[in-house]
Amino acid sequence: MKIIVLTAMHARHDLNNIFGMAMRRLNESFGIETVAAITSGDAENKKICQDFGIHFVSTKNNPVSNKFNTGMELLRDLDWTHVMILGSDDLPSNKFIQLQMQHHDKDFIAVNDMWFWGLNPKRAGWDTFSYWSAGSSRIGAGRVISRRVVEACDYSLWPEGKNYGLDSASVANMRKHVKDIKSVSYNQKEAGGFLVDVKHELHISSLSPVLSRGVPDDRDIIWDHLPGDECRELLRLRAKVKTENYL
Repeated sequence: MKIIVLTAMHARHDLNNIFGMAMRRLNESFGIETVAAITSGDAENKKICQDFGIHFVSTKNNPVSNKFNTGMELLRDLDWTHVMILGSDDLPSNKFIQLQMQHHDKDFIAVNDMWFWGLNPKRAGWDTFSYWSAGSSRIGAGRVISRRVVEACDYSLWPEGKNYGLDSASVANMRKHVKDIKSVSYNQKEAGGFLVDVKHELHISSLSPVLSRGVPDDRDIIWDHLPGDECRELLRLRAKVKTENYL
């Protein structure tokens, strides 16, 4: 199994830099390459990609589904068997990658739980750190899709023109093109995995569902799952947000 990561970047340069650190770690640990669709004219994100060895293409930020499909086009000529979809605010542990790789014979691999950290003081959930189990539902972050399915969709996993509901729309699109998708989902907390979604500025989705259904957790568990340099940068980001917003 040879995973490649696909992401999209827009602003949030401090957080994108931490994401770049995580992607460099995945490359050094597993040989995983990353492809990013970045917003046209964003020189700082371009530099982040260059600094961390991330393949990138520039395109319009909206609609987001078109942006992801543009990034997907770069995968045509690269060497991979499965693509992992991550937001540039999603930070996976090495154990999370190992767990996904155990299901190398599947077309669609997903988890039904993850952690969330609210670092946007202008929206609900500021500085909350929560664990959320979605039950039997599959979470969009970190899902892995086989090349067989991507090629059947002609490298357009997402319907054109969408900014919301991307996860469910892409699954419906995949199932339209491939009737026999072999899928699996599991609880990563039980298996020792860790994937945290850091809700910083300009994020698409609200933390409200997590706040109503999630369980507060100890923020210090990041030190158990992520390297120290990434944890320190996350805490520096939190401190910067607090200072800039007089919190």
